[in-house]
Amino acid sequence: MFFVDNDTNAIRAVKKNLQDTGFLKRAVILKINVFALLTFLKNKHIKFDLILVAPPYKLLDIDCKDRKRIFSLLDECVSRQNINEEGVIVLQHHKKQMFNQDSFKHLKVVDERRYGNTQLTFLMNKLSPKL
Repeated sequence: MFFVDNDTNAIRAVKKNLQDTGFLKRAVILKINVFALLTFLKNKHIKFDLILVAPPYKLLDIDCKDRKRIFSLLDECVSRQNINEEGVIVLQHHKKQMFNQDSFKHLKVVDERRYGNTQLTFLMNKLSPKL
């Protein structure tokens, strides 16, 4: 299990929750900017089955410069093979923050779920045998 955040309070909360549930020894917690994650993972041969992405909603606003960077980061997880062929990426965002299939090169939207104002978009590798 990997947890990545650059906020000290968030890291503290993650550590406490992992300790309380007995999973702390099985986790890697990185206090880094998420855009540095692929550099960290380079040459480590780590593959994920599930990636949960919950950026601050403002970063996915249509006029935010980080929106495309986030989408590119998710695509790079596929192109650099950091996610298994049948792995899933779940992107949490506000229900009004719409994007389409053209936002991604290597990912396909396979499901969307709404919970109040929150939307979860499920993405998989376009070449996944499960599709």
